[in-house]
Amino acid sequence: MRTTTMRLAHLIHEVEHNRNHYFQVSLPKKSGVGNQLHYRPHRTLLVLVDFSRAFDSIDHRVLSRLLANIPGVNCRRWLRNFLCGRYAKTRVGHRHSDRRPMLRGVPQGSVLGPYLLSLYVHPLLNLLNSFAGVTADTYADDLSIIVKGHSREDAIPTANMVLQKLHAWSQENGLAINPSKCEAAWFTLSTHTESDYDREGRWPLVVAGCQIPVMTMGASRNTKLLGMDLDPRLTLKVAATKQCTATSQRISQLRCIAHKEAGPSPHDPRTFVIGYGASKLRYGSELIWAVATDSAKNEMQKTHATLARIASGVPSTVDPESALLEANMPPLHVLCLRARLSIFENTRACQMDWMRRPPPEPPPRAGFCISPSSRDELYAFVDAYTKDYGITQSSPREERFFRSSIPPWFAASAHRVTIGVELPIDHSITDEEELIREKRRVSEEALALHSHRSWILAKGGGVDVPKSAGVGILLSSLNSSEIIEKASINCGARHAATGRNPVRRF
Repeated sequence: MRTTTMRLAHLIHEVEHNRNHYFQVSLPKKSGVGNQLHYRPHRTLLVLVDFSRAFDSIDHRVLSRLLANIPGVNCRRWLRNFLCGRYAKTRVGHRHSDRRPMLRGVPQGSVLGPYLLSLYVHPLLNLLNSFAGVTADTYADDLSIIVKGHSREDAIPTANMVLQKLHAWSQENGLAINPSKCEAAWFTLSTHTESDYDREGRWPLVVAGCQIPVMTMGASRNTKLLGMDLDPRLTLKVAATKQCTATSQRISQLRCIAHKEAGPSPHDPRTFVIGYGASKLRYGSELIWAVATDSAKNEMQKTHATLARIASGVPSTVDPESALLEANMPPLHVLCLRARLSIFENTRACQMDWMRRPPPEPPPRAGFCISPSSRDELYAFVDAYTKDYGITQSSPREERFFRSSIPPWFAASAHRVTIGVELPIDHSITDEEELIREKRRVSEEALALHSHRSWILAKGGGVDVPKSAGVGILLSSLNSSEIIEKASINCGARHAATGRNPVRRF
């Protein structure tokens, strides 16, 4: 995984994918005579495994064998030269011990350290992912194992078998598992299904001879993944509440700095407010906004509005919309939508194998809710507009849009970004191919006045944004195909214009 958000998005995707996959269960009828088939969504078991001193335990001999599979002779020599010939010694006061060669570990804090660790555990991921219904991935030295099952009786034996293979592999390759820091969570929707609980302790989860507690409905504490609390329903309500609380502590500090009499002018601390306060609030907000309840979203919006009042210097009686306008800050739901689209482009560029169409829905019944639109439908929707505007993956200007993790709407240095530009197109053309060529010709003429390094329609003079181009489609919601006709974002002190066409290169 490239980012922590993508790691969390992977987990949410797997849980939602399993919930959309139903199985049949035979339950007694209410009358007590005979049984009746019911549809029940699959459950998900998450196991978080912690390695003790993972970066310091990498065996150079094992890593050298793995480096032999890397293409490029010079690259392999350079990596081996990076690892070999390192020595260490201990200092106590003014006395030094004799130096000894380092046969294990990679330098902490180096750029290559996480990459070499990922290469080291790559055979482990292949081993764990070979089990049916099991998905494993890592972020740095954190390993997560996702097991799909009908009930705990079905999922925990599979997880124990996987953990046995994990323990054997770690002993062979010199990595030590720390059972005291391992956690597990059981994700479900129902609170009345008895199979989701193990009150008698018949199905313990064991790793390295130690039992791992499994968090489920009614547990006293939540499992944490990369600093975000995970509740059994995976609504992330607890995570949203804690982030609002942590942001409120920073708000009290920012108010001391932004005092209108003793502090700087109202517009000076804007960057500091966004970087110190809003960054804490917006961690994982693109995922929280997708699954959290309305009450959690409203609490986050109130906290975001308080940050806007501090940045603009307006009193607390000013309404949130006016405070955001004075602070020149976009609304929180717009920022979350842009971040969610960024995740979508990152996963598409990485070609993740966990991006797949949800399984077919079960037969309709009373109270059944249809699953959301699949990624394939959204891909087809995006591809239709990119084809309509003559943009392909082979286009050199669009290369980074398709192949890198930089979102196309990253315009931090621009004064104004306009989505939607009306172009003089000859509408008398009826042939589809000629119409596409006409649209591309008109687009290139409109963009010829701007730098090829930047396709951002900026205003203000002297704006140089060395970012790649892309296509942005702004939808009213992820489950709707309706396009917002007018949209613009003012990134500086100037006013932003609006456009008509919903899809443009920018």
